[in-house]
Amino acid sequence: MKMMPNQIKVMIVDDEILAIEDLEQLIPWRQHGFEIVATATGSQKALELYEKHRPQIIFVDIRMPAMDGLEFSRRVLAYRYPVRIVLLTAYKDFEYAQQAVALGVSNYLLKHDVNEASLLKELNKLRDDLENTFRRDAIVKQRLIKRILTGESPGDWSGGELRLINQNPENLALLLIHPVTPYLERFKAISGMHPVKISDIKEVPLPDGIYCADGFDLDELGFIVLVGMKRVNSQAEERERLYQYALALQNYLCEANHQNVAIIISRSCAQIEVLPLLYQRMIRARQYLVFYHPKQILCSDDLPVITGLQTTDIDRDLQILAQSLRETDCSGVQSAIGELFQGVLSSRNPEQLKRICDELLERLEHYRNHHGLSSLMELHKQGKLNLESLSYYTGLQDWFRDQFDGTIRQVFELNQGRYSKKVQQAISHIRQHYAADLTVENVAGALGISGVYLSQLFKKETHRTFLEYLTEHRIKIAKDLLQSGDYKIYEVAAMVGYKTSQYFSHVFRKVTGVYPVDYREGATRNETGD
Repeated sequence: MKMMPNQIKVMIVDDEILAIEDLEQLIPWRQHGFEIVATATGSQKALELYEKHRPQIIFVDIRMPAMDGLEFSRRVLAYRYPVRIVLLTAYKDFEYAQQAVALGVSNYLLKHDVNEASLLKELNKLRDDLENTFRRDAIVKQRLIKRILTGESPGDWSGGELRLINQNPENLALLLIHPVTPYLERFKAISGMHPVKISDIKEVPLPDGIYCADGFDLDELGFIVLVGMKRVNSQAEERERLYQYALALQNYLCEANHQNVAIIISRSCAQIEVLPLLYQRMIRARQYLVFYHPKQILCSDDLPVITGLQTTDIDRDLQILAQSLRETDCSGVQSAIGELFQGVLSSRNPEQLKRICDELLERLEHYRNHHGLSSLMELHKQGKLNLESLSYYTGLQDWFRDQFDGTIRQVFELNQGRYSKKVQQAISHIRQHYAADLTVENVAGALGISGVYLSQLFKKETHRTFLEYLTEHRIKIAKDLLQSGDYKIYEVAAMVGYKTSQYFSHVFRKVTGVYPVDYREGATRNETGD
């Protein structure tokens, strides 16, 4: 894991401006992996700059008015952040040197002895020391954070351990990073998605007001980020700061890993003891991500509470679906799926959504097997199974509708050989002239038979009425037209054979479970990822 930033931040403090300039110009700092982020000619100003920039290395003159280098070092080290301080002086002063060592200052250099080679040697030594410290602290910190979030009290910890978790008495918050994967367990392993890397968060610069962000593994895919922030008076300002950092993280992780990443933000707290409550809330909140489109940033406190869906409603709709499958009634299947998903959307109950998906998947596989069709896994191996939309509610609904629709059509095609010539001609006439004012009588007339005979024959062989088949085909065409986004509702209605958009909307809602305008808007959101 990468522990240090690309550029190590350096600050120079000296009451002589020429001394600062000489040190700045001695080496090409950035070329060697260092960046001078601040300079100051007074200790008090230097403390303010230190608080703002948090440099990892400080060069400070040992003798300055008002506050000398030793007192300045003492105050900086009291923050207990990872920092290395090098004292500079124009002459040897062993008494100061001894005090500096006792304080924890890293080194003591004579100004007139510093040259390019000696400065680079000192900087490289400090970099190695910092790297070792960051690596060691990161391991210890991950263990401590896990202990905290599982409910262990930090009351008996040492000051050093607490420093790793909460580097000053300001606010803490958690981010839950969740790669978007297929909701259906059966397809997670074959989706081609992989865990995002915790080390990636070190590549995202921390914005003003956030001074640390440390990640640790949550499960096989996601992880948690502990964020330390400066306290602000406005809760809205604090949430916006967290959101902007989460957005930067999300954009980087999505690009680096070539997959969508959702993020849940906790509220902030000032006490470490509150973190377990925030953590548990986030874990519960994660199961609600399926009700949102991928690549979301959500606040755990804003996510819904389970309201419940009557089990009898689910059982009723599943019975309707089973009956429709037995009758090869595509419109009945589509309507049952719409009712199932509409009910669980109202309840926002993840457990019931899982049950519905499992039931639908089992019935789909059984139906395909019963009719001698390839299993879903076999379709995946053949590259014929699209899994991209299986991570969110509307995508799941459309996926199941498409899979059942395609399966029933395959069964129709298999049964086509068993249809009489007149029924085959009627089906062909419907598919060619669905936009016309079709009735069983005028189609029968075109075939040279009576409407009553065609109606009876059609129902006997296809297990659906002429009107049901016509409606199913029209709605399928309408869905394609709506998804294109090129037509208004009344235009689509006319293009598939309905005289009024009101009646078209009624029929569309009955078959699919949603109105045409909602279906079209949902398709647009899916395409844009909004």
